[in-house]
Amino acid sequence: MVKKKLIIITGPQGSGNHLWAKILSEHPAVFGWNMKDYWEGHHHEPFQGVWLNEQSFDDLPLKDYNVTSISCPFVHNGINRIPEYQGFIHKAKKANLDVRLVVLSRDINILLMQQSRVRKDFTTPIFLEVLKHQTVDHYLSMETLLLYKEKYLHQLELDLGIPIDIEKAKQHIEENKNQKYVHQVPEQPLDLEVKKAKQDSMDFNDRQRELVDLNWDGSESKTIDRP
Repeated sequence: MVKKKLIIITGPQGSGNHLWAKILSEHPAVFGWNMKDYWEGHHHEPFQGVWLNEQSFDDLPLKDYNVTSISCPFVHNGINRIPEYQGFIHKAKKANLDVRLVVLSRDINILLMQQSRVRKDFTTPIFLEVLKHQTVDHYLSMETLLLYKEKYLHQLELDLGIPIDIEKAKQHIEENKNQKYVHQVPEQPLDLEVKKAKQDSMDFNDRQRELVDLNWDGSESKTIDRP
């Protein structure tokens, strides 16, 4: 009998847990976090009772494909808590689920700014320490998603082995979630080197064309030995 699949998506606070939960839960064959609003607290996540040891997987209307999302740390009753990954995965395997732990990636500078603004604390180091003790099956990148969009999602269908409703997912990636954190910077020292290299390459190509023109005999170009 083919096992039902469970994808656990997790990462630092602000790394895209809600966005990825929406994208991976849109398909009708997937049981996951179908949010009623743009953003919801983790207490609405359908697997929360299992994470908190208040429910079992038998209490949930599981499908062939299932997705749960949890940040690390996550907030419960106003307090930061560390997910009990090993206990959760053990219970999932006892329920005969095929489990994949998928970790979210986002630019660390954006994580620093987002967490400091919203939570007044940089919590990414907590997750990185916890991650040392986990076996990761796959990584999801916010930057890759924003750059390649549907192409990346098509690839993830193959990599994760889970159906993704690409058309519905488009609505979640129309806006660049990183743009508000990015600002133009003044001219940098390396800029002049790049401009110089560009000009040098143009001058070099011009010289090459001149050599070809000088040695054109009407049928083929000849090679000139240069000192």
